[in-house]
Amino acid sequence: MQQSPLSTLHGFELTKRSIKSSVELICKLSLEERRKTEGLREDRGDIILAGALTVLGVFERLDIDSLTISTAGLREGVFFEHFWEHLPNPVIPDVRRFSVLNMARIYRYHERHANHVRFLAGRLFEQLQPLHDYGADERELLDAILRLAEFLERGRNAAVDDIIVTWGEDFLRLTLIADDHPAVEIWEAERNALPLLEKAFTHEPSIDTMAAPPPGD
Repeated sequence: MQQSPLSTLHGFELTKRSIKSSVELICKLSLEERRKTEGLREDRGDIILAGALTVLGVFERLDIDSLTISTAGLREGVFFEHFWEHLPNPVIPDVRRFSVLNMARIYRYHERHANHVRFLAGRLFEQLQPLHDYGADERELLDAILRLAEFLERGRNAAVDDIIVTWGEDFLRLTLIADDHPAVEIWEAERNALPLLEKAFTHEPSIDTMAAPPPGD
């Protein structure tokens, strides 16, 4: 009963509270009004109340406050049950991570590069935690940090081994640990990622490195 920018509801969290609110609203509407309700398909106007009450009953029976919607149906369940019956439970402990990796494999992603970007992003996230005060859930939704890590791994050769983060009242310094001076990575990060980092953390960021520059620079 609400507008949604999502093209699919797969992975969407539905709460008991929202279902109760929808039931209360639907009960006040006539069939004709339901069919004209924005966000509700016209051909579902006559069955939406029964469907909502059924879902609410599931919440009550299972004593849960929310559930995650899956676009997979009964046939997918039969398939997985048959072909995965020999595997220990849970077969997929992290469904979201499995889905992302599955899509990446379909498009033949560069695994080593992706893993190193993830490592660098994780290091930034952990050390900046006192500034952003986010937890495990937010770690999965890295934005400004992931962009920075992507440019620090621009050459896809793990030129940057690690990162040390320091900050003061108005500055944020990223010191890159590398065997050779990562000039290209620094240039790319300064040009493409630091403005976003400054906006996210409201500190003026800079990048340096412990590696000596090439002779003559």
